[in-house]
Amino acid sequence: MQRKIIQDRFFLFFFSLIFFSLCFYGVSFSRTTPEDAYKSAKTNYENLSKDTALKNNRRAWLSVISGFRDVYLGYQTNEEVAVKALYMMGRSYSELYGYSKSNADINDAIKRFELVVEKYPASSLSDDALFEIYDLQGALKNYTKSDDALCLIMKNYENSDKFKAAESILKKNITLYNKCQEEIKSHKKSITKNGKKEEIKSLEPDKTAKSAIEEAKKSPHEPGKPVKVTSVKSWPVKDYTRVVIETNGETIYKYATLPPEGDRKIPKMYIDVPNAIRSNDVQDYLPSESVLVKGIRTAQYSPDTVRVVIDMEAILKVKVFTMDNPFRIVIDLVGTEYSKRDEIKDDIKKDDEIERLSKQELEKEEITLKEHAKKEHDIKKIPENNKLEKKKNICPVKGKLSLSQQLGLCVGTIVIDAGHGGKDPGAIGHSGLQEKDVVLKLSGYLKEELEKKGFSNIYLTRNSDVFLPLEERTAIANAKKADLFISIHANSEPMGVARGIETYFLNFATDESAMRTAALENAVSTKKIAQLKDILNDIITNNKIDESKRLAGYIQKSMIKNVRKKNKKAQNHGVKQAPFFVLIGAQMPCVLVEVAFISNKDEEALLKDNTYLRLLALGISEGINNYTMH
Repeated sequence: MQRKIIQDRFFLFFFSLIFFSLCFYGVSFSRTTPEDAYKSAKTNYENLSKDTALKNNRRAWLSVISGFRDVYLGYQTNEEVAVKALYMMGRSYSELYGYSKSNADINDAIKRFELVVEKYPASSLSDDALFEIYDLQGALKNYTKSDDALCLIMKNYENSDKFKAAESILKKNITLYNKCQEEIKSHKKSITKNGKKEEIKSLEPDKTAKSAIEEAKKSPHEPGKPVKVTSVKSWPVKDYTRVVIETNGETIYKYATLPPEGDRKIPKMYIDVPNAIRSNDVQDYLPSESVLVKGIRTAQYSPDTVRVVIDMEAILKVKVFTMDNPFRIVIDLVGTEYSKRDEIKDDIKKDDEIERLSKQELEKEEITLKEHAKKEHDIKKIPENNKLEKKKNICPVKGKLSLSQQLGLCVGTIVIDAGHGGKDPGAIGHSGLQEKDVVLKLSGYLKEELEKKGFSNIYLTRNSDVFLPLEERTAIANAKKADLFISIHANSEPMGVARGIETYFLNFATDESAMRTAALENAVSTKKIAQLKDILNDIITNNKIDESKRLAGYIQKSMIKNVRKKNKKAQNHGVKQAPFFVLIGAQMPCVLVEVAFISNKDEEALLKDNTYLRLLALGISEGINNYTMH
């Protein structure tokens, strides 16, 4: 007993010593502010720069870069801190290149500086970033890109501290200098300078642009020629709208939100596509059913610029990103009321009434519902006024809450997406079985299984063999205010050897296999997948990552358990992460399920078996159910 008391005192003394030592050396136990986090990362950078023994050590630099990355990703809403962290990532990669002489490092530096200019054009660091790009592109002997960076400084940052330096360098080559001056003169639209608001001009087509847009060119985009804006579409609902601008070639774009000011009575957002012409097929005006978006206007703003203007009733949360094949600029506009669930509040008020039902009455009600679902075979026909069924999918206010319920992520509406369809068959097996047909049938079975478990609002993005663009699938989920979004697919690989099941959530790809799968489903190259990192930086929120990962875990575990009843060799590839276009912009936890390798003869045969498909559907539905309960 005495020995135990001595041990306890020793441990108490030991931990007290550690605690007071940390306090003595200034370690704070309070919550870190964005400024403190950046200051800490900057101190590590400065210490490494001065350390002669370590400053040529690659691991040390990668550790510093990781610190700035954490600040950038962790404090996206604090633009002042985020842009500084992003800029310092570029500086760190640049200094690492000085020791490594690796082109990969210099390209990583350039990417960060380019992102500074693209995301934070009004920042005082943007001209510095362009000057860094000038130096680094010159080191790579990409002299055209190097000169372009200097010209951009002269064009967009006339009052910056780098303007004179850029002008001085360009003047050494009078041809380049004159070319840049011509570009500046032809740049008729006003631009954001030193944080001043850009004024929007009339959307009436420029008279001098008429000859440029007479004939809408149907052929693919040719390098060096203007791209063509081929369509502007929108998916408007009450408090969410997705707008998609499609072009016939990859291009850059610029956008801004303008508050009401002077003669401008309502807020507007504009998207400029430079070096572009508008197809005659594009409507001048798209009306909107949303109470937040009044309408969308498109015009040839100048001979070389197409402008799309979104008239809004209020300043909205805006996310902009791109997709490929064909190239699209996607704009998500979300109202402040979007995430509120008024129906949840109403049902919670009725909680006491439901709790008063006896166990016998509940069982009787459940039997009635099951019989009704069997007869109707369509969940939409289950009575909307059934309190028990609606309540089952809403957060209970009594008893133990699951993790998802504690986070306010209760499941009332589920959208199931059957991948591919119509002109897009997806992957094709040895015998000709098409992915689009398999996943459509499986999605129907999954809907039935979820109905049996009492989920009352189930929607399919498609219930027939039709083609849907990837951006429309996510827009459907957002428009329905889905609580979960499940995209169903079948995998493929060239050798036809791989087999197994894997479930993905949206994030950066961590291995070649995940990149290949994402490239296959996105219909782009693996190189393009690698370039999606910058897009995802601006889209992903940590709560959706965490919940999506948790959902993926439950679905994967349950699928493997069920299919091994028939397929003992089913391989569990686990939960993975990758940037799938179909998940980008989803406002709820979302996963993409690869149920098998259709390129494997054995697994293709299983996918023809309806019994096996029902086991897969059962597995996914049980996974969803387990997610809502834990």
